Amino acid sequence: MKKELLLIMGLSITGCASLPSAQPIAVLDDGSTMGEWHVWPEAWGGKAEVAQFPGPRPGSAAIQFTGPGIVYRELPAAAGPEWNQAKGLSFWVKGDGSPLYGTLVVGPAGKGSWEQGFVNAGMTGHAFYFPLADTQWHRVTASWADFIPEGPQPAIGAPGGLVPADIRVIRIGNRWKYWRNYDAYPKFSYGIADTELTAEAPPARPPAAPRPAGDVVARMRRGDPVRILCVGDSITAGAGASADKLYWVLLQAQLRQAFTNDRITVDGWGIGGATLLDTLPWIEWMLGKEPPDLMTLMLGTNDCSAYDPAVFRWCLEQFGDRAARASGGHTAVLPFATLPGLDQYLTKADPYAETVRQLMQTRQQPFLDLSQAFKALPADAYKACFADGVHLNVTGHEFVARTVMQWVNETATAVGAAAAAVSAPPLPDLLKGVRRILFHGDSLTDGSSYPDYVVNTLNGLYPEARFELLNAAGAGDTAANLRQRLTADVLALKPDLVSLCIGTNDCHGRRKTEDYQADIEFLVGELRKAGSRVLLVRPSPFGDAEKEARFQDYLAVLDRVAAANGLPVADAHGLFQAWAKDGREPLGADGIHHGRDGFECMARAVLNGLGLAGVPLDMKIRPWPGLLTAWETADPVPAGTPLDPTAATGWKPYDVAALAARQPWWNSPFPLRGGWMPFDDVNPKQYAYGRTGFDAPTAGDYELQVGGSPNPQVVWVNGVKVWEGRRANGYHPNADRVTVTLRQGRNEIVGVSNFMLFVGVRAVK
Repeated sequence: MKKELLLIMGLSITGCASLPSAQPIAVLDDGSTMGEWHVWPEAWGGKAEVAQFPGPRPGSAAIQFTGPGIVYRELPAAAGPEWNQAKGLSFWVKGDGSPLYGTLVVGPAGKGSWEQGFVNAGMTGHAFYFPLADTQWHRVTASWADFIPEGPQPAIGAPGGLVPADIRVIRIGNRWKYWRNYDAYPKFSYGIADTELTAEAPPARPPAAPRPAGDVVARMRRGDPVRILCVGDSITAGAGASADKLYWVLLQAQLRQAFTNDRITVDGWGIGGATLLDTLPWIEWMLGKEPPDLMTLMLGTNDCSAYDPAVFRWCLEQFGDRAARASGGHTAVLPFATLPGLDQYLTKADPYAETVRQLMQTRQQPFLDLSQAFKALPADAYKACFADGVHLNVTGHEFVARTVMQWVNETATAVGAAAAAVSAPPLPDLLKGVRRILFHGDSLTDGSSYPDYVVNTLNGLYPEARFELLNAAGAGDTAANLRQRLTADVLALKPDLVSLCIGTNDCHGRRKTEDYQADIEFLVGELRKAGSRVLLVRPSPFGDAEKEARFQDYLAVLDRVAAANGLPVADAHGLFQAWAKDGREPLGADGIHHGRDGFECMARAVLNGLGLAGVPLDMKIRPWPGLLTAWETADPVPAGTPLDPTAATGWKPYDVAALAARQPWWNSPFPLRGGWMPFDDVNPKQYAYGRTGFDAPTAGDYELQVGGSPNPQVVWVNGVKVWEGRRANGYHPNADRVTVTLRQGRNEIVGVSNFMLFVGVRAVK
């Protein structure tokens, strides 16, 4: 019987964010309960295995799960009212290094309801999925909003829904016997220890605006790399058609031909029997390390038998919002109005197709009306598309591919008209003759993604200009600090244009505004004397009212200096305030630094200041050219240990995938830019050695470019110390430079850090 969802859950997605340890409200499983775990029948996902093995601490125990399949245990009825104070669940995980995800499910009492049939056994729990790439024990904390209902039921803690005190079953694994596109679900294994109710939970990710699908089509037109992921059920997986004739396989060939662009990739993620609700916990898994530019959704056929259109609508809302948040607005979502079938299936999906139409029209977002396209076919042609009542044959898949191509062509026409009108304006005078753009300032710029966004966007608009990104900002700096290091860190790089955003720490430290003005005037004067153009940026506001009131005097200084020197201004301060009034959250939780909306807002402000308001924004983080990225990492050593790279042991390949899988969004750009990171965050208790190499074409002098986290920071080349950081040298590449002599051929480079290190080598010009 179909059911209705009574209440919608919140929109908090954390991606396995780690939190500091705290006293748990209750321990649900400590790994010592081996005899209480049971294996579900093999029909549910395969024959799982469960065993006990050493936990994350000496003498502790853990449960080792080997899948596919499901194991579960029932909890004793010992819950107290304090359980309902829990904000989420915390547990330790040791993955197997695979690209798969593990599953932890909690549910109510009733052993029978967990073993009988799909509706009961598969639809009463709340599931959380987590990556298995990290082979070291690490703690994972998830809020209740991260647990997706497996059926049409309220979220944990919602009125009418499961409350923490009623959790009586823990389940590990999932019911899926087949994986993507009917591949057998691969064998995998992971450990879980110390599953606890916690009063702490990760904060909700900030909202992200959905990416316009037209932007993806524009990238295809330009010849840029574009990746599309087609999500669906058994139709997408290939039931009823040959693997080489599925709609998404045909679509890739047609798109490449239409745009003369062989960098377009289309993949399928079809799971037989899946509903749209089933896909919600998989979103971060599907997005992966490099989120696709576009996800299409062909779902609803199985939903017709599982729940009402109201639930389907909620699922569709959730999918779009969660995909936007998890990808930082990078991934566009294009739903297909649910496909009809034959005979009794001819009209069964109509309410679900109409749900897609109504929701997407309400949201003013695109969708593909596949239902209408099929029903417009003559009766014989319609019937010829199906292998059975619901699955498409090759003819049906060919029709889907053609229908998608028609939508793409119509969108491309609209994009082309818009591009001719607004997206490629004449190169502003401020950018004429500019190649090297340097971003200068404090922690609002050091390590931020907005400089990447700006330069990516400029290079997309004017590829022939080949703009180069430089970053010389330093966390904690004032205008006085920038003045002290102007020659070494800025003028030495010979920038053509400098975006100067400084003043937040001057205000925070209550520097005299006359001293601040003298520093700004000096910086502007010396930069212009050296031939650099200057864009003054009015920094973002303070969340604290008292500091924001004082900040007005510093903003007035910038306005006076800009007016006196005829400088262009980027008003980030005003744009942040406007976005906040519109309900966006550009400021982070501390009221000073930026969230994802803040990075985007800063980029928009700078582009506005350059005279490029309204252009499409490219927010993808790419590796910086010239960085060394193939690292090995040694075992950590205690802080204070004398520095000696020859004593390093336990060298292992630097696993960027595992690191990225557990990184919070604010740190993820660092490895994406090419940084070596031995730890997830600054580690005051340990540091580690990393080693890489550079093949010099000839012997001679080269420039070593370094950036990174707080001390210790030292780099050795061929066993000789060549550089040592005296301060935090920027959370970005190329923060410091030193000339080194290299031999022809392979040169070993070793670094030490307690967080991150960027190292690049280039010939001395």
